[in-house]
Amino acid sequence: MPHLLPVNSGFIEQLRGVTHEQTLSCTILSGEVIHWAFTPVRSEQVIIGVLGIGTYDQQHTFTAVHLRIIARMAERVGSQIAAAQLARSREREAVVAREFQIAGEIQQAVQPQDVPTASQIQIASYWHPARQVGGDAWGWVQRANGRLAWFVLDVAGKGFRQHSPPPRCIPPSG
Repeated sequence: MPHLLPVNSGFIEQLRGVTHEQTLSCTILSGEVIHWAFTPVRSEQVIIGVLGIGTYDQQHTFTAVHLRIIARMAERVGSQIAAAQLARSREREAVVAREFQIAGEIQQAVQPQDVPTASQIQIASYWHPARQVGGDAWGWVQRANGRLAWFVLDVAGKGFRQHSPPPRCIPPSG
């Protein structure tokens, strides 16, 4: 059952060919004899590594039972890695969700809360973002001469991070 392989005999290529149902048992000659058993570690059906267990015991070779145990260990390692990756992904998603919540609150806060009054027109307003954070803002500035200056901002299609410079106020001229 075990193969006898010198260290530089294409061993890595042979390991790459091991499928998820197989475990490779071999003896490597590297100055002294070491008995090894290798099996792929998978996460989401993708090989992400190899689990290898070796022994210097000349009397010990890996039996079919040993190889099944090693294969189960590799499955467990793969499951734990997948669980850790999922937890990390959920943490990142929670951070992004919180950032969007904060951005939405900031955007809501900069929208006008009161509608100005004007003698010749009636003014009404409604604003609601299509998503958590919209790319639009609007408002007005009461000018020194009593006139209202309206503004509308529209940012479309490039994502929140690209369009979120620190807010600043620029007084109108005239």
